[in-house]
This record gives sequence, structure tokens and C-alpha cells, in this order.
Amino acid sequence: MLQAQPTPRYNYDDYVSELLGRLQSAHAIARENLVQSKARSKVDYDTKAVHIAPRVGGQGPPLAASDPRVPIFKLDQFKV
Repeated sequence: MLQAQPTPRYNYDDYVSELLGRLQSAHAIARENLVQSKARSKVDYDTKAVHIAPRVGGQGPPLAASDPRVPIFKLDQFKV
């Protein structure tokens, strides 16, 4: 009478194991992308960074005379 084999049904245990597998693969892909992005950012930073040597005995890096933060004093300002 019944000749065909019944097909197994999808149950909750299958769903959970499949979901865990998908989450683990998505996590692995995200981790690889993060490592690649970090390496790319480091290369970009290293190529664009400008090294400024600190002054010996000074409190910070040397400033160029054209830098607006460098105060320019004229001698007539200090007349007593």
C-alpha cells in the first residue's frame, strides 16, 4: 500500500545546528575582513604619517617659523 519512504521533517534541532554553523561562518568572514582592514589602515597611516623629531631638552616637537602657533615677538613690545 504505502510504497514510498516518508521524507524526514525539518525539526528544531536541525534549525539550531544550521543556525550555529551559519553564525560561525559569518563570524569567521567578519574576523578575516577586520584583519585585512586593520592591515590596510596601518599601511595607509604609515605612508601618510610625518615623523617629527622632538627637541633635545625641549617640551615638544619643533615648530616651523611659518606655523601660526609660533609666537612672533618684536623687540619694541618689551620697552620698559
